[in-house]
Amino acid sequence: MRRRSRTRICGALGGALLVLGLGGGAATASAAQPTPAAYLAEQLRHSPVHVSDQMPRTVPLSAKPAFVKEARRTGVPTYVLVLPAAPGADPEGLLAAVHDRLGRKGLYVLLDGGGGSPEAVAFGVDVPARDAAMATTFELPYDAGALESFRHFVDVLRSGDAASRADRGSEASRAGDEPAPLHTTRTDRDNQSFLTGLLLTGVPLLVLGVGWYVHRWRGGRGPGPRVLVPAAAVGALVIGAGAPLVYDDTRSDSDPLPTAADMRARTVRVAAGLRHDPVYVDPLARGLLTPAQLGDLRTRAARLDVPVRVAIVPLRPEDESAGDGELLAKLLHDRLGGAGDGVYVVAGASDDGDLDIVNHGGKVATDALHTGTEYLRYGEGEADDAGLYERLRMTLRAVDRAPSGPPSGPYLDPPAAEDPVAEDRLPGLYSGDFGPGATLGAFAALGVVGLTAAGLGVARRTGLAAGRARTAATGPG
Repeated sequence: MRRRSRTRICGALGGALLVLGLGGGAATASAAQPTPAAYLAEQLRHSPVHVSDQMPRTVPLSAKPAFVKEARRTGVPTYVLVLPAAPGADPEGLLAAVHDRLGRKGLYVLLDGGGGSPEAVAFGVDVPARDAAMATTFELPYDAGALESFRHFVDVLRSGDAASRADRGSEASRAGDEPAPLHTTRTDRDNQSFLTGLLLTGVPLLVLGVGWYVHRWRGGRGPGPRVLVPAAAVGALVIGAGAPLVYDDTRSDSDPLPTAADMRARTVRVAAGLRHDPVYVDPLARGLLTPAQLGDLRTRAARLDVPVRVAIVPLRPEDESAGDGELLAKLLHDRLGGAGDGVYVVAGASDDGDLDIVNHGGKVATDALHTGTEYLRYGEGEADDAGLYERLRMTLRAVDRAPSGPPSGPYLDPPAAEDPVAEDRLPGLYSGDFGPGATLGAFAALGVVGLTAAGLGVARRTGLAAGRARTAATGPG
């Protein structure tokens, strides 16, 4: 889930949003629907750091104090936005728009909640923002998290060497040099387990087997079983106890761990909005629909016999549903309870984002609804290349045309998202590929012992033959 491209904005603002709410055209929003830039500026009025509630798996809300602590180290007023990523947006444009609305001098930093390097612009303060961001891009590997990236950015900013570090990083990148990963992956752990098993059985068996054959070959001189057995035991003990100290990582990243409150924060917010409005538009998605389009969708939804709730929100692997719109619909229905029975439509926050249509207790034939909306969910037929408003309008029409039926659940229950703590937890060192490694270590040791025995046998026979030849040449006496 990590990204290093500086062209990907750390905000779920996709496409239409980054008209930047500057007004004009189809993206003009009403006073009741402030643009994303205006919304973000308002958040920064209350706190210089805004962490979106849409990335609990990587940057939970409870991690905000850590970002505040780092922001204070810059030495200048610093405003930080930590947002879900969306391709194709203009990060510097967003920061400029937020600065215009906030009206405060300072360092403005945009961070992708999924990881990657920061975007930074200085307005009215003298700090090497661009160089520090560039150096961070080149000096950190792809698996750096948002907090790690921001901490490194601040370190570079304070170093007094940001420009030269950016130049050196650029030269190294052109030469093909990449920084080593910061964290242990599950594949890495499999390799570590395999190597540990290989050494834990192979080394003691080699000490015992090879040592014993050498002892015999030398006619009982040198270390014997009384020495070899304790030596092998010590070797096994050192490897067995030392490997967990060397391979001591327990997680595949250093992202702050979310709390239960972090994991439900967004669903609480969206469900509260859907209680009073059949069409909920996330603050970061405002601008995708004009006020007229939004009003039309609300009117159409209110006319349907089956309650329909539309949620237009960013869908990312870092969110509570792991980017699964059907699972998010279930979580929203669970939070609304029986009063929330009906059809749920979850749309990704972009003009061509995902679209999920799920029945949760609505009096509509679920099978017919599922098959009758496939072209909308997969963007086929008349939905191909249609914008968000058109696809949502067609969805409401499809729900209206679907045959009635008894209240029922979804066509298929979505699988639960992986636990956010468990998904980053590394397997134990003595699991996974440890068994195959131990087996191979035993066979490899036996093979080496066999080769040693054969080699010593050849040496003995060669020595005996040479002795006989000398005896024959010199005579018996």
